[in-house]
Amino acid sequence: CGGGERGVCGGAELGGGVWPEVRVAVGLPGDKVEAGVGAVGRAGGSGKSGDGKSFGRPVEQASRIRTGGGDEGAL
Repeated sequence: CGGGERGVCGGAELGGGVWPEVRVAVGLPGDKVEAGVGAVGRAGGSGKSGDGKSFGRPVEQASRIRTGGGDEGAL
């Protein structure tokens, strides 16, 4: 990871193959997955090495914990 490159995070220089990691989880109805993956890439990409990857798969079942409502209404 990092291949000897150096980066900056929050004003502090990072080195030694240590890179900050951000994980974003988004639940979308099946017909919105492709657009969602594209939006994450556009918003999170810098065009430089280490931008990461974006994965998409439809959510088959969801439940809103607070109300108990389910399926697409929970998304």
